[in-house]
Amino acid sequence: MSRPFPWKCRTCGEKKVRLSVVPDYSVELDHDGRSYSLSIPNLEVLECEACKTRVLPDNAHSRITLALREKAGLLTPVEIRKQRETLRLTQKQLANCLRVAESTVCRWETDAQIQQRSMDLLLRAFFDLPSLRQYLGMSTKSLDVTNTTPNRRVCLAWPGISVIPSQPRTAASRRGELCTGVVAANMSPASRDDMTVLPIFAQ
Repeated sequence: MSRPFPWKCRTCGEKKVRLSVVPDYSVELDHDGRSYSLSIPNLEVLECEACKTRVLPDNAHSRITLALREKAGLLTPVEIRKQRETLRLTQKQLANCLRVAESTVCRWETDAQIQQRSMDLLLRAFFDLPSLRQYLGMSTKSLDVTNTTPNRRVCLAWPGISVIPSQPRTAASRRGELCTGVVAANMSPASRDDMTVLPIFAQ
């Protein structure tokens, strides 16, 4: 915001937009199926003195998303980046381990996207558990269970590592399939019926 104030208002057309500080900015946001009531103190916004229209600048958006992450108990972009760098992983390497796109990891670390609670838990487990990192760091070929369990569908329940076969019910399951407990939690009821999930908690 290097341009001098006042700015022209896009709502009323008056040149009366200035920086304004809201002592207690309150907002309710939805994320991952839940609603969160947030209160951010001393938030700087752009406000038109004529029509009172408010616009949130980038700094305000960053403070609001940070407050949302804290309220939801999610890792911040800085925490994700530092944890990744501690493990000496590139964004692409982390993305490959988690089976997501490299651009997704980039958006998490630049605050362009807030990860879901299930993915946040997987991130924490990945950063904290060497055994899980080792497992998820295997090649795609090593994760192929079709040769060892051709007529089974298996589900990995984490943060412990345990593979439990279940009787297949669909054509897809007969091909053999590997998924994490997080993925299973987000599947449709019909898909979840085709597998057995046993959560094992790390000691």
